[in-house]
Amino acid sequence: MSFRRKDLKKICEEIYSRLNQFQEQLSKVESCISGEARHEEIDQLTKQVENLEKRILSKWEVALTVGTIIAGIAFVVGATYAVMKFFGKV
Repeated sequence: MSFRRKDLKKICEEIYSRLNQFQEQLSKVESCISGEARHEEIDQLTKQVENLEKRILSKWEVALTVGTIIAGIAFVVGATYAVMKFFGKV
């Protein structure tokens, strides 16, 4: 009986020792991965936000573009009316 108890005790001690080593290694790996992964994720998100900011037009840019288009259309209509009036078609 004592032989089995000694063997079981050694096996249990070895299991606990390996478990502690595994937990230490796991915590080291987790800290490395989480720190690097978070840093990379933050960098990627920052780049994506910067790209979105470059592509998004402000309200004033849209208003200016629409105003310019309307002014261009009005110019073409006015020029066409002037030419038609000059030739007496209106």
